[in-house]
Amino acid sequence: MVVLSLLGCSDDDGSSGSDAGADTGSTANDGAPPVKPLAMQDLVDACARASACGVRTYPILGNCIEAYHTLYLPQGLGPIYDAIYGCINAAAGDCKAIEACYGLRGACDSSYRDSCEGDLALTCDLIEKRVFAFKCSDAKMKCQIKKDGSRESAVCTVDTCYSALGNVCNGDRLLRCVNGLMEVQECGVEGLICNDAQGGADCIGETTTSCGPKNFTPSCQGSTRITCVNRREHHFDCARQVNIATKCVGADCAVSGTQCDHDLNRCAGDQLEVCLDGSWTKIDCKKLGLGACQQQGSAANCSSP
Repeated sequence: MVVLSLLGCSDDDGSSGSDAGADTGSTANDGAPPVKPLAMQDLVDACARASACGVRTYPILGNCIEAYHTLYLPQGLGPIYDAIYGCINAAAGDCKAIEACYGLRGACDSSYRDSCEGDLALTCDLIEKRVFAFKCSDAKMKCQIKKDGSRESAVCTVDTCYSALGNVCNGDRLLRCVNGLMEVQECGVEGLICNDAQGGADCIGETTTSCGPKNFTPSCQGSTRITCVNRREHHFDCARQVNIATKCVGADCAVSGTQCDHDLNRCAGDQLEVCLDGSWTKIDCKKLGLGACQQQGSAANCSSP
């Protein structure tokens, strides 16, 4: 999968997570697209269709939704997956067209060497055992080969870089140099802002209220989680995480329902039932242009049409 390492922001101790030894040796991507999550229903439909066609199989459909919100969006890859999922939904029940949305290239195994074809990152998904092609330019990024020890992987990145000065902000996007490539953290995904006024860029709380580990206790205010992120108070409404964890409990976001907790998909007649936000949610497979719900080992998914 084409993903960059997530950058960490402290949630409760007020300490800075910036890397003082990192530096960008090139121009920041001033044309970075704004963070705007895909509509939840579109995301659910696309995940169900990809699973039914065996392109990306999710025994727990919620994992597909969580990956989008907690992995792809924070790393600036949201627009790439927005294009893929939009393509999947336009294809409805046409599995060949859905495969084309991911740019599938054929079978692969651990011996496969990732590569770049212009702005396309070609990488082997070792779970699906197939080569996927991701269009980096959809996120205004470039394809580069990331080297981490003996491992090389094709990734979408803002640019190449060198270590020297420190992290940098580009709007509310935090950039840092890791192994010669710019890694991205979209501070705005968590409602944070990027700040470089104190000698090292980092994601910080969006309020003007100062805080620290000795004078602050995380808390809940309704569905809002109140924490301290790099010495600024941060208010995050858990309810914005539709179908992931929508209430605040013990100063952390938690699921609202009690029916299930990351349970495997199951069938309810011809319909698919998936665990979202702690509750069973029905998906009408036929309305998505797919076949009836079908048991697949211990889990279930809509079947291919």
